[in-house]
Amino acid sequence: MERFTVDDLWKVMPNKYKAIVIASKEARKIAREAREKGVKLPLKPTIMALERLIKGEIKWRLVRKTKVRKVVISEGPAGRNR
Repeated sequence: MERFTVDDLWKVMPNKYKAIVIASKEARKIAREAREKGVKLPLKPTIMALERLIKGEIKWRLVRKTKVRKVVISEGPAGRNR
């Protein structure tokens, strides 16, 4: 496991609240997929999600509705949209 700091995360995404929402959704997705496949994860899903976010491996987009903003994690090639 590679060490990372909060500063590493802020370099990738300056909005800490958005970073937490994206990482938590990714962690839930990782845990759900592991449970469905019956796979034991080498690390906690939250650590895996934060590492993927720092490396830029999570593709996400901000969906704006009338009064609610929603972050959507999508499958596919890595990249960021803001």
